[in-house]
Amino acid sequence: MCNEINNSKAIVLWGRENTGKTTTLNLLVYKLINIGANVLFGNFSRTVLINNYLTANHYAVFEYDSKKIAVITAGDNDKTLDDYFSKIDCDCDIYVCACRTKVAHVIT
Repeated sequence: MCNEINNSKAIVLWGRENTGKTTTLNLLVYKLINIGANVLFGNFSRTVLINNYLTANHYAVFEYDSKKIAVITAGDNDKTLDDYFSKIDCDCDIYVCACRTKVAHVIT
């Protein structure tokens, strides 16, 4: 599990339920794939994105321009974020996720 993130950037989309956080992050994933980012691992697939399943919760780590970018589209609560963060490693340069709570305790 990722216990500490050093020298990395975190981008968190915060908002109430059904305000477009997950859709926005899925569009980010779609854009990363279309500009040639390599999918290192995760549960995204080109087929899922092409078939417009843009509201599902996913995670993936990409490599683009010598940077590792982790994207987690789920963020309903702290436990959800903990679960997804436990699936990725700690050496990403950028972490992007969604969050519904005002103060999320992501890293335990």
